[in-house]
Amino acid sequence: MSDSNSDPFVGDADRRQELDTYMPLIGELQLKYGRNIFYQYHKAFSSKAALYIMQYDSRLDWSVLDTELLVMVAFWNICPEASPVLITVPSCHTLMLS
Repeated sequence: MSDSNSDPFVGDADRRQELDTYMPLIGELQLKYGRNIFYQYHKAFSSKAALYIMQYDSRLDWSVLDTELLVMVAFWNICPEASPVLITVPSCHTLMLS
């Protein structure tokens, strides 16, 4: 017994395909980089997706890896005291992120 209201992708084939593509992508991230990077990327991307809906009334494609976001998440994992906009921590390399 399934409730069609519990699945946000029911009736939207494009979004279902997007989810079907996103699942292996996330699995690959976890295998390559470990749970922390996978989880941090997922949280950061979902926050970015919510922001795009609120500010631009548009949806991000979850099936496309945001490589810039992945690099930022990986760097924050290596150097957690770094700023997300301008990284200038003495123990880390200085890197300007857009």
